[in-house]
Amino acid sequence: MFFVEQLLQRDFELERIPLDRHDEEYRSADIHIVNIHRKRTNSPS
Repeated sequence: MFFVEQLLQRDFELERIPLDRHDEEYRSADIHIVNIHRKRTNSPS
């Protein structure tokens, strides 16, 4: 997933969700949750 993350980080901000914020019933160390937001651009209007 490292290569995919590098590509995403060009245009998006990635926030890894820590394990303690995962749902207790489905929590597992091998499940990775990432919140992805498009980076804001400073383009002229």
